[in-house]
Amino acid sequence: MNDWKTSIRLIGDDHSYQPGEMLSGEFFVQIDEPQDIRAVEVSVLWFTEGKGDEDMAVHYFERISNENGQFVDMRKSQQFATELPESPLSYDGVIVKIHWCVRIRVFLSRGRDFVTEQVFRLGNVPRGRAVVEGADLDSEPEALEQSAPASPADDATPRSDAVPDGDAADSPA
Repeated sequence: MNDWKTSIRLIGDDHSYQPGEMLSGEFFVQIDEPQDIRAVEVSVLWFTEGKGDEDMAVHYFERISNENGQFVDMRKSQQFATELPESPLSYDGVIVKIHWCVRIRVFLSRGRDFVTEQVFRLGNVPRGRAVVEGADLDSEPEALEQSAPASPADDATPRSDAVPDGDAADSPA
């Protein structure tokens, strides 16, 4: 069994939400043998990247298990919803970035699992800017600032990673 794909769809036009709004969506797993799925975990979380220690915290978590005798066909749409918190807001800074995502982790019967993420933005914090060293502070603001480089989380397309037996690996083709 090598063929699988998880699809995540968020309700909303532009993958941008405000604190206190409901984030809702659905997912399903395209897989040849649906009975090979032991469980699926749905998480809404934030993580940082950049200089210093990287942090991560889970805001919402749900585990749907097929191990309790009741089979859930994950090929059919499974829905989730949570009210988004006041913070931390998404931020694309020069030194640190804060990203939010919905993460679906599928656990298979042979000890393998795979992860798919759908990134979204929480809040409207403008992109961070760095002051150019040696610039004249009385000059135009554009001469003093450089935009932070675009981050991979700016892309609202799902990311997938397969993780067999707890080790990182490439996704199956």
